[in-house]
Amino acid sequence: MGSAAIEAANDIDVTLHYVKNPAVGTTTQKLRLGLVGSDSVYKALSLDFAGAGVTTTAAPSATVSIADVHSSNHHLFGTNVTYTFKFYVGATTFEADENVSVMFPMDFELNLVDGNAEYTCDTQLVDNTGTTEDWNDDNSCSVSGNWVELGAKAYTLESTDRFTLEVQGVGNPESAMTRTATTAWDFDATDVDVNGTLYGAWSGKFCIGTYDLSAKGWTNMSYDNLNAAYVGYDYARDQLLVNNGNRITVYAGSYSSDVAIVGSTNDGAMQSKSVRLTPSNNPRARNNPGENIKFQSPVHDFLFISGYNAIHFRVGAALNLAKGIYYIDWSITEEEWDANQGKQYHQPAKTMVEVIAKTNNKYAITVEGFGNGNVYKGTTSPSIGLSITNSPFDDMTVALSLLGGTNENITFKPASLTFGSEDRTKYFAIEISSDYDLTTANP
Repeated sequence: MGSAAIEAANDIDVTLHYVKNPAVGTTTQKLRLGLVGSDSVYKALSLDFAGAGVTTTAAPSATVSIADVHSSNHHLFGTNVTYTFKFYVGATTFEADENVSVMFPMDFELNLVDGNAEYTCDTQLVDNTGTTEDWNDDNSCSVSGNWVELGAKAYTLESTDRFTLEVQGVGNPESAMTRTATTAWDFDATDVDVNGTLYGAWSGKFCIGTYDLSAKGWTNMSYDNLNAAYVGYDYARDQLLVNNGNRITVYAGSYSSDVAIVGSTNDGAMQSKSVRLTPSNNPRARNNPGENIKFQSPVHDFLFISGYNAIHFRVGAALNLAKGIYYIDWSITEEEWDANQGKQYHQPAKTMVEVIAKTNNKYAITVEGFGNGNVYKGTTSPSIGLSITNSPFDDMTVALSLLGGTNENITFKPASLTFGSEDRTKYFAIEISSDYDLTTANP
């Protein structure tokens, strides 16, 4: 986890999401808090962060039963999608400070995709007589991570009341889970026995709960092992896959090695005349990298043309960029073969970039040999290559000199080599003066 510089007097608030609590009771282990420097050495360690251990209360006895989750768009990469949740609550009242929260599965990266502080919401209730009413007049839901929260409102209810919560303007996941067959139908997200062939990918499970803001505890909760609720998806177009879906690792102060983007699932043939990709930094990562992460594609210029099935690019990180996780957003410009063809490709899914803090002696500089290595009086050597394994983020200059000191009869041309962000090999030559008196030369 990366971090920014923080003065010693400032408080630090750390929030961990999606933690699974142990059973009810008090743990015998105490929470531990450590501060680790960029050199991976502990600077501080507290073993008594919670002196009496951690006490967990019993899980809510009143459950939320999710009857249905409906998506207005079942395509991955879908935008401005409405999600409608229908559910029953086991409790008989909503207190005045009790809100309703929906946890979207981790496939949804609500902050990275949408970046909204709130979504437009609508609510409805159908009681056991069939009467419909609005049970909460709030028309907006706040967002915290992947939690979408509807403000509290006191309400008396029956267990037969069916609630509806509609969340509007959500961005669909860019990737999701596949499903595999099981021997029995258990209504879980690993079945294809009944409806697994309807969609090619599936979200994780949604969770709905009610939270008492005064008591700081959950009062009702759905449990995914008892009441699984998830949504199926398909790709509307073909995929463009970056680094086989894996994260890209780059050391601060350098560019990464070449990273492949695979451009077709159609036996290696592009289905459009050309596709140009444009990468950009997602500004809603934990730290906004700004211009401290850059991209280059010196061979392909981020352009697929007919006949290509893969292109390559590199990611660079500035020397002083904090270590951490960052994300690349992608957009594409597609040129079809004809006007009736239509678009064939999605932009790639967000790409995770892990920046590792600057370190010494990470990359090597190698010098090419030539012939027998001899340079004769009055001659100049062949061009000698000086190569680096990864190009620098900013210009790096290598000065050339003799190990034993200067000698006016031996000249390096040029006297220094400057490597830019797209350079991996530079060349120099050694010139020997014709007036060099070898009888007095140092060996």
